[in-house]
Amino acid sequence: MEKFLVCQFEAVSIQEYIMASTKLKEMVGASQLLEALTTTVLDKVLSALSLKEIQADENLSLSKLSATNIVFPRRAGGVFLMVMHNNDAAQNFVQLWPLLVQQFAPGLKFSFATERDEEIKPAIGKVRNLLNAQKNTPKATLPELTPVTHRSPTTGGAAVSVETSNNQSMSVDQPTRVKNISQNKVVFPNVMNKWLPDNETDRFPKVFEHTQKSESKEYFPFSTKEGEHTIAIVHADGNGVGQYIRTFFEKLEAVNDEVFIKAYSAFSQGMDNATQKAAQSAMAWLIMEHPEGALPIRPLILSGDDVTCILRSDCAFEFMKRLVKAFEEESKIELDKLSAIDKNARSVFPDYLTMTTGMVFMRSNQPFHMGYHLAESLCSHSKDLGRKARQTSEGIIPSTLSFVHSTSSLFDNAEDYIATELTVCSTKNGTKGIKLSQEVYLLGKEVEGLKEEIVPFTALQDLVDVMDENNLNISFLRQLATTLQLDPAHGQRMISRWIEINSEHGSQAIDALNEVLKQHFGLDNVHALTTQNNPLSDLIAYQGLTQKGSYND
Repeated sequence: MEKFLVCQFEAVSIQEYIMASTKLKEMVGASQLLEALTTTVLDKVLSALSLKEIQADENLSLSKLSATNIVFPRRAGGVFLMVMHNNDAAQNFVQLWPLLVQQFAPGLKFSFATERDEEIKPAIGKVRNLLNAQKNTPKATLPELTPVTHRSPTTGGAAVSVETSNNQSMSVDQPTRVKNISQNKVVFPNVMNKWLPDNETDRFPKVFEHTQKSESKEYFPFSTKEGEHTIAIVHADGNGVGQYIRTFFEKLEAVNDEVFIKAYSAFSQGMDNATQKAAQSAMAWLIMEHPEGALPIRPLILSGDDVTCILRSDCAFEFMKRLVKAFEEESKIELDKLSAIDKNARSVFPDYLTMTTGMVFMRSNQPFHMGYHLAESLCSHSKDLGRKARQTSEGIIPSTLSFVHSTSSLFDNAEDYIATELTVCSTKNGTKGIKLSQEVYLLGKEVEGLKEEIVPFTALQDLVDVMDENNLNISFLRQLATTLQLDPAHGQRMISRWIEINSEHGSQAIDALNEVLKQHFGLDNVHALTTQNNPLSDLIAYQGLTQKGSYND
C-alpha cells in the first residue's frame, strides 16, 4: 500500500506576475499575494482540513507521524514541498489547492505535482521531475479572451470591473483587481516586515509617482534634484544553488527518510534565513541613512536565494554591496548547521554561498517589466562570466555584479544591450568592436585561484577618487564616449589634447590615472581607451548615479 503522499507547489514566473503593472501599489499587492499564498493562506487550508504541521527538526520521527500530521521539507515564498499520509485528508488537499490558487491569485502561473510511494525519497524525486515537465506545459487562463472581450488598457487582459483612481476611471482585469484588494492589511498581513530589522516599522513607499510632489510617507522619495527620478531595478540570485541541490539528492541517496527530510529542511530554511538576515543587514544601513520619512526602497521578492527590489539610484550600489557581503557570511553559518545532521550533507556545499546581482538604472517612467527582464538577463550574464572564471567545477563562484544605466532604449537581453549600446567600432569597416564596459565586477569576497581575474567593484571608486584628487574633469570622458561612437580616430586626438592641457603643471595627475587603469583594468594608459575594452561607460554611469557615491568597507 502507498503510505506517503508528496505534494510540491511552485509559482512560476513570479517576477513577470509582479512586474505586469507599472503601478507600484499593484506590484506591492502582487508580492503580498505571493507571500501570503504559502504562509497565511496555506495555514488556513490545512486548518480547514484538520491537518497539523510538525517541524522537520531533530525531534522528527516519521514512525510517529499521525494520519493528520504533515511535514514541510521546504516552505518558502511561492514554493512548498509537503509530505503527509496518503489518506482522505490528503486527497482533499490535492483537489482543493489548485482551485484555491486560481481564485486567490488569478493570473499566476504555477506548477503542482503529487506522487505516492512507500518511501519518501523516491516520491520526492519523481514529483520534482513531474514539476519540471509541467513548467513547459502552457495552461489555459480564465476568463477566455474572445474577439468581443473588453480588455484592460494596461495589461491587455479581460476587463472585469472599472476602478477609479485620481478621478480617472479605468477598466481592470481580474489579476489587477485582486492585487489592488490585497492592499487591505486586515485581509493580508504586511509581509514586507521580514525585510526589516527588529523593532523597525514599515516605512516602505506605496506610491510611485515622480510627477506629484508630496511629503507623505506613502510616496517614493526621489532625489531632491529637479528632474532626477532615476531608480535601480535590482535582481539578485544565489550562485549554483540548483546544481548543489541535485548533488545533495545524490549524496544522500543512502540515508533514511528522516535524515533526508531533516537535512533538506535545514538547507531550505537556512537559505531563507541567510537571505532574510542579509536583507535586514543592508536595511539597517539604509534606515540609519534615512531616519525619517519613506525609505528609498520598495522590496518585492525575498524568498530562498532570490532578491528583487527597486532602489533609488544613489543607494543601490552600497545597499547591494552590504547585502551580498552579509549573505556570504550568513550562508556559512547556516550551512555549518548541516554537519550536525549529516556530514555528507555539509560536504555537498562550499565553505559559503555567493550571490550574483543584475542592476538596471532607468527613469521611473520607463517600462518596469522591460527593466526587470534586462536586470534578470544581466544577472544571468554575470553568472556565466563568474562560472567561467572559477578555478574548478567544484570551486566557489565569486559574487559578481553587472549593471547598466539606460538613458534611452531598453533591451530584454544583456548581450544585445552591450553589443548595441556599449560597443563601438575601432576600425572603419567595423570588424573590431571595443566594449566600453567591464561587463562584470567582483562584489563580494575575493576568491583565490580564479582562471580569469575579475575586477573588484571598488576599482570604479578608485577611478573617481583619482580624478577628483587631481582635478581631472570627468566631463571629458563623457565627450570621449560620445566621440568614440562616431569617430574613434578623433578620440585619440582628443585624449592627446586633454593630456597636454592637464600636464601643463606636471604629469602627476595623468600618471596617477594611468596607474589605476593599469592596476585594475590592464590598460597601459589613457590612450588605450580607444583601442581596448575598457570601463569608460561604467565609470561615467557610476559617478553620475552616485554623485561620487560612497563605497567604503
